[in-house]
Formats: sequence, C-alpha cells, structure tokens
Amino acid sequence: MSRKQRKFKRPEYSRMYAVLKARLAEHIWKLILTIFLFNVLISFLITTGLFPAMILNGRLLYAGYALSAVFTFLMLTVIFSVACGIISQCTDAMLGRGSLRPRLFSAFSESSDRMFRASVFFSAVASAVAVISAAVIFFFKEPALAEFSRMIPAILGSESPDEETAAALKSLFLAFSYCIVFLAVFAFSFVPFIFVWNALLEDRKLRFSGALKKSLLIVRGRYFHYIGFVIFSCMKNILMLAAVSAFHFAVSQWNRGAAGFASVVLGFFAFMQYYTVLSKMYCCVPVYYFSFLSVNGLIGTGGNASREEADSAAGQENGG
Repeated sequence: MSRKQRKFKRPEYSRMYAVLKARLAEHIWKLILTIFLFNVLISFLITTGLFPAMILNGRLLYAGYALSAVFTFLMLTVIFSVACGIISQCTDAMLGRGSLRPRLFSAFSESSDRMFRASVFFSAVASAVAVISAAVIFFFKEPALAEFSRMIPAILGSESPDEETAAALKSLFLAFSYCIVFLAVFAFSFVPFIFVWNALLEDRKLRFSGALKKSLLIVRGRYFHYIGFVIFSCMKNILMLAAVSAFHFAVSQWNRGAAGFASVVLGFFAFMQYYTVLSKMYCCVPVYYFSFLSVNGLIGTGGNASREEADSAAGQENGG
C-alpha cells in the first residue's frame, strides 16, 4: 500500500506528553537559556533590519524602506537558520542523547545548501504573512480605530483626552493589532512546514523539497491534532502565566514597602513560566515528529535517529 493510500495513525497525547515532561525535567534550564539568547538575537537582528529606514527617514525615505525590506529578509534568513539550531538542541533533549551541547549556529556548519534553502523559504513565508497582515490592518483600520476611539475615555478614566495622548494610544493600538494579526496568520500558515527542520536533521541525504513533502505528509489530516498537542502540553503553564501576570499587575499598584520585592518575585516567576511555555512549544516539534514516525513504522535506515531513539521519544517500548 502506497503512502498516499495508507491511513496513518495519530500519536497519543498522553504518551507524547509523558516523554516531553520527563525530558524537560532534565534539560529545562539549558533550553530556557538557549531560547532566551535566541530571543535576544531576534530583537537585535530585527532592529538591524529596520536600521536603514531609521537612518534615511526624511531624506531618502523610500530608499530606506526598500533597504530595510532587503535587510529584514536577510536577517529573517539568519533567524530561521538559528531556529534550526534550537530544534536540533530540543531534538537531542527529547531523544535522550545525553548532555546537551549548544547548537544555536549548527545550521551554518552544514556543507550543503539544504538549510539555507529552508531558511530562505521560511523568510519568504514570513514576508508574505507580513504583507497580508498589513493589508488586513489597512482594510479594517478605520472601523477599528473608530471603535477604539470610543473606548479611550474609559481606558484613561477621563472624558476628553488631549489629541497627543489619543494619537499615541491609537498608534499603539494599531501596532498591537498588527502584531496579533501577524502572529495568528504566521502560526496558521507555518504549521504545515513545522517539521521541515526535523526531516532535514534526521536524514542528512534528504533534500529540502523532500523535507517539505515529508512535513506536509505528517501535517495532512493532523493539522489540528498537532495544534491540540501543543495546547495540551502548554495549557497549565499558560494559565499560570496569566494568573501570575494579573497578580503582578495588581501588586504593582500597591504603595507599600513590600510591593517592590513581591513584584520582583512575581516578575521572575512570570518570566520562568513564559520561557517554559516556549521550551515546550519548541520541544513539541521533535516529540510529535518522531512519535508519528514511530507509531507508523516510518523510521528509515538512512535516518540520523535510531529506531530505539524514536520509540523513546514516542513513549513506546520495543517499537510497540
């Protein structure tokens, strides 16, 4: 029976989560540190991409925008290459490959152009999503701002805010709305390609086009099953993050001496919960990938992961 005709099994949430929980307990601090450094690098690279527009603002405005678009695309290519290193390190953790080595820049040591092609492809997807998100904001800008303008007095607690304050709030609202739309559209469009890095890392001979097909094969019919697994794995920490953030905001309004110390403690706890969520989200990728391959008997002889490692990541015993 061919792969197109075959009905593939779905990996079980309980087994996958058991592996995720056990392996994260061993490596959570290293993963949090790695992901934190990755986020710092993202902030720096995105700012670098926007630098030409800031420098040329008011003089060669359109040239600055064009240069920023090119620079941002290049920075996105670097970011996605580093993301491959994150997935590589998470894969080592989930497969139980002993002590973790830093792998942030492992994609740059690849001798072939497979990783570069994947990074360029992901950058193109992100760029397309940015354009689509901007179009959505453009078409819904006027009614959204009109509705938000009616909410401004309630937000500020005054009936007639000055024009400068109102304009600043509207700008923040548009920026926040754009970020929400971008993240939502990007998450929706990126899931079909989520397993490309693992496919490339597992099989060193696989070309980018083959990895793309493999990722699409895994996601086809299991799009919401994978998203459900990510939500299932992260829900407890997300709820804790929301509760701690709300409590942190309430404590910050106090005018007492102990409020400062409590605010610092709660802020640190919120930080830990946030990066635990990110760690789980990254680790869900290799856990689901190898679980799917294991339960469907698709671990090939040319792969980089052994059958035992894949079964271990799937929470299986002796292939069962």
